[in-house]
Amino acid sequence: MEKLTQEELSNLQKVVQEFNQAKMQLGETVIAQENLLESVKQIKLAYSDIEKSLMETYGTDALINIETGEISKEEKKEE
Repeated sequence: MEKLTQEELSNLQKVVQEFNQAKMQLGETVIAQENLLESVKQIKLAYSDIEKSLMETYGTDALINIETGEISKEEKKEE
């Protein structure tokens, strides 16, 4: 029975190991992406709830400075 040389076998094993590691890392990144997408979804829902509450309290034309918390009213444009 014929066999690979030790160098050929070593090179083949190295490439297969690198390929398997890359597949595992890819799987981990897909899982991380799914987790981040779920986090973004939850953050959007929280933002929407806060926005709704603020609109009920200060009106739909309120402009809020996110840095200072100051509230101003949107100027109506004349046509």
